[in-house]
Amino acid sequence: MLEQVLIPELDQDKILRFSSSMVRRARNPPRSEYEKKDGWKCIPRKKILIGSAEKMLSVPENVVPLQGNMAMDWSCNNMLAMSNNDHLIIYNNDGEKVLSSVIRCESVTYDINKITDIKWASDGNKLIMSILILKNYTSALVMYDLKKQKILWDVICKCQVEEKGCTIRCVCWSAYDRQIVTGCAGKISIFDPDTGILLHTRLELTKAEILNLSFSPNYKYLVSTGEDKIVRLFSWSELTPCFNIRFFKPVKAVAWHPQVPDLLCIGGRKNGSLSLWNVNKCAMTAFVRAKFNGRVENLTWNKLSGELVVHWTYKEEDNIYTIVAVLASFNRIVDVLPLDKETRLCFLKFNAAHEQLMIQQWVTMADVLDSDDSDRDSSPQLCPFPDTSSPDWAATELDCRTGRAVTCR
Repeated sequence: MLEQVLIPELDQDKILRFSSSMVRRARNPPRSEYEKKDGWKCIPRKKILIGSAEKMLSVPENVVPLQGNMAMDWSCNNMLAMSNNDHLIIYNNDGEKVLSSVIRCESVTYDINKITDIKWASDGNKLIMSILILKNYTSALVMYDLKKQKILWDVICKCQVEEKGCTIRCVCWSAYDRQIVTGCAGKISIFDPDTGILLHTRLELTKAEILNLSFSPNYKYLVSTGEDKIVRLFSWSELTPCFNIRFFKPVKAVAWHPQVPDLLCIGGRKNGSLSLWNVNKCAMTAFVRAKFNGRVENLTWNKLSGELVVHWTYKEEDNIYTIVAVLASFNRIVDVLPLDKETRLCFLKFNAAHEQLMIQQWVTMADVLDSDDSDRDSSPQLCPFPDTSSPDWAATELDCRTGRAVTCR
């Protein structure tokens, strides 16, 4: 059995180095049905449940992104939207192609463009796309209506007016799809979804590109990660800074607990660390780092069970390998995706019901998996806060290793 090969590799004693205690724990200790110890609210599975892929969608061989990975998102209606450079392709739940359209912005005349991110609206009808215009290295937003099968509006990023290049790498919707939020070169922007009008911009004192944006489940907070290695937390919708955390490498993966809206997990890219944060208290509640030379690529919580799915990549000599594990807490691995360790993944997301998990392999293959029932080098460090007299910069810096907070002006 494949599981018998994979599970010994994923023994938590071999993978995770715990910050709370270095005492060796007994294997498979008895647990209650409701588990909150060592991390978060969770009702974990009692046995291995994830099997082989239920469905597999093979993307045509001519789908070759010009730069980086394909953008992809899964709607509440189980419609899969993905990009092939400047093409938008949509599949239904049976893997049938329902749309293939070239996305052209009326605001520009260049032909060589690339879709960098896609996000469905909550109704599963409209989707917002960020476009990289390769000719002059600027970005645009495009709103597409699936029912009408046409572009509703497009708008160029303000960076073009300021004569500086940028890439909008991440877009997201606010509560009830009231606003669209984007991140580019040191800037968070808010747009009106009906007109594309820019409503507000939050400028940072850095020009580093923003890699990820994520709202808390109650839309009280917005977290951003950037190339400058800083994770920033803002209160929504004023975008008032709450606190920053500096890491040794740029962070790519963050995830909010679906049932505890103030609980944030951050994945490190130095030694595959995971840290858990109570954002209301500005405090770290748990920290663990991997025992291999790896990094966290994707994080997602299952809203039914409260289990955390962690996608690591790690290096052995010149080879890069993959591990995707299901955690009930930072000291308990309960399941594993049955993947060959040489598989490269670039997308991982639950469907709206959180009963299926979709992954996209590096070799342009999408799988749908059943999800039944339900050291100093790796830890972030305190970073100096920007020196400014503006009251908007009043916030707190945190040390991830100790969880201690320091109030900064």
